[in-house]
Amino acid sequence: MKNAIKFLFILTILLVFANIVNAQPGSGGFTDEPNDVPLDGGVIILAVASASYGIKKLIKGKK
Repeated sequence: MKNAIKFLFILTILLVFANIVNAQPGSGGFTDEPNDVPLDGGVIILAVASASYGIKKLIKGKK
């Protein structure tokens, strides 16, 4: 229970700071719109493969 409370406290602090600190320019920033970078299939496949490998390691570690 004590670890859960500590985890929730740290998670809350991180989420608050993530919302406060952002990298958006203020009133004097870019004069033109920045180019968007599309996420193609390769990045998504890499993310899914990494997540599945991590889950596999977690399940294997519990045995």
